[in-house]
Parts: sequence; structure tokens; C-alpha cells
Amino acid sequence: MTVSIDKVDLIRERANVSYEEAKDALEKSSGDIVEALIYLEKDEKIRKERISIGRRVNESTFGQRIKDFVKEIHSHSFIIEKNAESIINIPSTIALLLLLFAFPMTVIALFAAILMGCKVVIKKKNGAKLDLKKKIDEAFENEEKNKSE
Repeated sequence: MTVSIDKVDLIRERANVSYEEAKDALEKSSGDIVEALIYLEKDEKIRKERISIGRRVNESTFGQRIKDFVKEIHSHSFIIEKNAESIINIPSTIALLLLLFAFPMTVIALFAAILMGCKVVIKKKNGAKLDLKKKIDEAFENEEKNKSE
């Protein structure tokens, strides 16, 4: 018995099996598509749909949270200012990548900027600014108060 490629493709699509498995199932069921699917099901040859990694991440809640987090971070700006003039103004995602992949150099550059009197600021998308130099100074002051008590 000859099995048509259309039927083999249909079985492959529905059951997610190889050409050989689809052809074998059709031959054993005399070309009947439903019988071929039942045969594959009984032999537990029907595989679940293969989902690409990108699709899996997009559909999961964890993946969606990561995506939302990256979008939120990207909407913020990392700014180094001196005398109210912007020296560096980059998206926070770029600053975070620099911190991750060039950690020692990034930390040294940040300390150098702070020692030279620059303001290190993260500007949120709503316009609010978070002055990192101010936060660092407050942390040192609190530490000194805790030591003196």
C-alpha cells in the first residue's frame, strides 16, 4: 500500500512524530488517519508539542516578570553630572551590564567620579531623581552614629 505525503505530513503535524513513525502508523492502519493516530497513541509514540525556549520564557510568569523588569530598568537613566552639566547619560540597563561585565573598572570609575565632585544620579521615567552620592553619604553618617552610640 502506498501512503501519500499529505497524510504523512498530517500525522506528523498532529502527533509530532517522525516521518518513519507516521508512515509506519499509516501503513498499519491501511491509510486511515484516525486509526493511525489511535495506533500511535496506544504505542505512546505521540509526543507533546515542542516549544522553543523563547516561547516558553514569554509564556511563563517568571519570564514575563524578567521582561517587565528589564523594560522598567531600561526606562530609567544613569547620569553622572558635574556643575549641573551631564557628563554621562545612559539607560540603566547599559549601566547594569557595564557593572556586571566590567565590575572592577566600573567601580573605580564611579569612585573617581564621586571623588571629583560629580553627582551620580538615577533618573526615573517619571522625572524623579535618586542621588546615589547623597545616599552613600547618608549611609556613612548613619554608620558613624551607630559607632559613637
